[in-house]
Amino acid sequence: MPFLQDVAKEIHTKAKEWGNYVVVCPNKRTIDYIKHYLSQIVRKTIWSPKFMNLSELINSFSDLEPADDLVLNIELFKSFKKITAGTKFFANYDFEKFQGIGEIILKDFNEIDNYLVDVRQIFTNIADYERIDYIDDILTDEQKNALKEFLGFYSADKLSEEKEYFLELWAKIPEIYDDFSIKLLSQKKGYNGLIIKQVYQNFIENKIDFNNYEKYIFVGFNALTKAQKIILNELKKQKKALFFWDYDNFYLKDYENEAGLFIRQNIEYLSDDLKINRDIFLSEKNITLTGFPLEIAQTKALPTLLRKMGIDFSDKKQLAKTAIIMPDEKLLFPVLHSLPPDIQKINVTVGFPFVNTSVFSLLMKWLKLLQKFITDKNIFIADIEKFLDNHLLREILNTNYNFIINKIKSQKKIHISLEDLQRFDYEIIRIFFEEENIHSPDVLLENLLKILEIVFRTVSAENRTVETEAVYQFYTQLLNFKSLIANELQTDKDLLTIRILIKYLIHQLASTHIPFTGKSLEGLQVMTLMETRNIDFENIIFINLNEQIIPHKASQNSLISEFMRRSFGLPVLKYQDAIFAYLFYRILQRAKNISLTYSNLLSDKSAEISRFVQQLIYETDLIKPENHSQYSEKISPLRPSEIIIEKNDEIYQKLSEYLCNAHKSMSASSLNTYISCPLKFYFKYIAKIKPPEEPENYQIDAIQFGQIFHNSAEELLQPFINQEFTKENIKTILQNSEATINKYIVAEVGGDPEALKTGINTVLSKIISLHIKNMLDFEKQRLPFVIKGTEKKFYGKIDFQLNKKPCFVSILSIFDRIDEKNGTTYIIDYKTGNVKLDLKNVEVLFSSKTDYRLKGYFQMLLYSLIYRQNNSEQNFVPLIYLIDKIKANYSASLIYNKMQVSSTSSVLSDFEELLQNLLSEIFNKEIPFVQTENDANCLYCEFKGICGK
Repeated sequence: MPFLQDVAKEIHTKAKEWGNYVVVCPNKRTIDYIKHYLSQIVRKTIWSPKFMNLSELINSFSDLEPADDLVLNIELFKSFKKITAGTKFFANYDFEKFQGIGEIILKDFNEIDNYLVDVRQIFTNIADYERIDYIDDILTDEQKNALKEFLGFYSADKLSEEKEYFLELWAKIPEIYDDFSIKLLSQKKGYNGLIIKQVYQNFIENKIDFNNYEKYIFVGFNALTKAQKIILNELKKQKKALFFWDYDNFYLKDYENEAGLFIRQNIEYLSDDLKINRDIFLSEKNITLTGFPLEIAQTKALPTLLRKMGIDFSDKKQLAKTAIIMPDEKLLFPVLHSLPPDIQKINVTVGFPFVNTSVFSLLMKWLKLLQKFITDKNIFIADIEKFLDNHLLREILNTNYNFIINKIKSQKKIHISLEDLQRFDYEIIRIFFEEENIHSPDVLLENLLKILEIVFRTVSAENRTVETEAVYQFYTQLLNFKSLIANELQTDKDLLTIRILIKYLIHQLASTHIPFTGKSLEGLQVMTLMETRNIDFENIIFINLNEQIIPHKASQNSLISEFMRRSFGLPVLKYQDAIFAYLFYRILQRAKNISLTYSNLLSDKSAEISRFVQQLIYETDLIKPENHSQYSEKISPLRPSEIIIEKNDEIYQKLSEYLCNAHKSMSASSLNTYISCPLKFYFKYIAKIKPPEEPENYQIDAIQFGQIFHNSAEELLQPFINQEFTKENIKTILQNSEATINKYIVAEVGGDPEALKTGINTVLSKIISLHIKNMLDFEKQRLPFVIKGTEKKFYGKIDFQLNKKPCFVSILSIFDRIDEKNGTTYIIDYKTGNVKLDLKNVEVLFSSKTDYRLKGYFQMLLYSLIYRQNNSEQNFVPLIYLIDKIKANYSASLIYNKMQVSSTSSVLSDFEELLQNLLSEIFNKEIPFVQTENDANCLYCEFKGICGK
């Protein structure tokens, strides 16, 4: 019999005896099930009990109203600002900078109040402990990570500053708490912890009347806070409370099993008033355990798993006794899309993440664009094109999309302003890019509501139910948010600036979950583990049972360390595991048919089976060896069909644009691409297929790193062109290098100075500065010399025979630097990647199986040919500066058969002949574009998804 049916039976039996009573449950679903079971039992009129959750009960004893998170954060900031005025680290904090630390402080205050800890005592103890130099013992990894967020970095040489930072904050926390709580109490507002602390204090002072009900029945709780337990214990002492715990002796009496941790404490401190069979966990069950490759394979197998259980998809009663359980909500859509279409009713009790909707992507990109407009007053046209390419926005614009895109591209500009965008006479474009969006919080919120209205009309017209519900729910939240903002702006217009508002909206978008509402007693149940509390099912499919997924990897963002938490009785990390363990064992205890699945793929995040499952295997015989299997459907991987692109008239016409055309040039990169894979050359340079867009990221990738170095080196050396380079010049460059590098980092990520605050970009700035210094140390040994130019462009042509007719191809070469010393010219190329400078056989440069590190060598030989064409009278030497290896005694010369390559080297003639043969092949109409023979070239190819190799 299900636990809640036992509860309903007990309520029905004792209803007359109890008289006026209230049933207190963890959540609404528990209440719904008790009412359902009561309706099945009752045969005559009884007194209907009052039902509520624990928060509602506690709040009924308080005159405080639960406050919205935004209101709490604003009030906390005001107290923080007042108390930290004049401090070293916090005096200049605005609300934007405060948000991260504010959330942590508010969470700590809530726990401190819930566990009745004296805030002054705990933070005084922390400060005292700090002063005796034990920071490494008291700081957890989580706190160090939080510190990185506050200060931007964490390193041993900054330890004293970090101590000072924490000491200053910890010293002020009690005063902040006092000011904040007094203010809330005066406004009759509170957060969960403050409300229950007030109730506790009123209870101590005998100001609470528990006589509203004759009996308080507490059903199905597990972890309780100290304040909750004391209040419940007082009800017990007054003989007004009964406690119905949901547990089994299997894990309750095993003191090594964390699943029974809280129930054992509750029974000892309170009582155990529901006398039912508690030895059912080890009763006969049909449990199968199956390993699948990846998470998605588990969802695709759901129809098969349901059928193996004997589930009749048309049997409503059987479906209502069946649940699919996920550790979290990320697999919701794959699960729903995998379920058989003939299951008519599915009840979803999962908060759906707003980030999984198309409207989230649209709004997030828009808000980030506004952030850039605030900083730069205009934005890259490329960023606007990416924004407009959102498929939801394209649906809204319909046929106008192509007109707008073509109009923007035709302007031939790099940047575009809000004024330019306002010229497009389309409602949603005008709303998105109204000038006041970056000046007025009121206007921004009003326009965001208008955008949601337009989106709602679009998605509802196409019956996209999930997105319609998501837009509606977020719209409703936003209306409430707008009302709160309006009240706060009346009292402090400078508090919520447009920058802070946009940042807050981005946070809200990312953290919003859309609640699904349905009839919890009908249909196949799809839920997360947290939603299973107190509910029992006969048939269970539990997916994704991997370590670090269940239990979740524990984390604790807090200013209070594990050491101090243990000392003062606050929750510690192991409590999270105990909660997950209880939920896992509890949902299995009454089930009869159980299918457990996990990912067995070694490359997955965690290929280890959850330790909860391992415990079942080793501590019971419920999972028999023959019922533990690996999913092995016989699937023969399809060999991708060979792709051959014949050079038909249309393709050859595009290819011929490079042929005998002085105005359209090829590059070393395009020729290297053809050598590594002719098909990739076709995709990239002939078909001009764009690779998939990378997600927006403040972090610099390898290509951007190289670009920043090149740009920085060019600007730093530019003032010294055509003059003798000296040690004084080097000193000047080193003084200016960091500012120049940071300028190009900001430019590379779209002009947003926030990029410099990300830890990896700070590190990269230091690395590039070090590379510049190392290069200049190398140059000291070459002094004196003259820099003749940087980023110099030269065009040349390579003559070759095509069908016995003379042809040529124009080649563009860009020289990073050209120096002159003692009558010899040096053409220099910077390389931030790995390049080999030693070659024995020039033919290998033209093989698809050649070492990728020789691409730079190929480029410098090609550049040498072009330079020789443009400067036939000069003697020159090509040099490659490997930026991550260059130092004082570095050799930058290209070596061929143990000799330095120069303008007179025979290797240039040999290279030119092979290059001519290569061009003859590229432009030969009878030779198609084919896939490379070297699979290693496919590993990081951006067209791998198209090619299939």
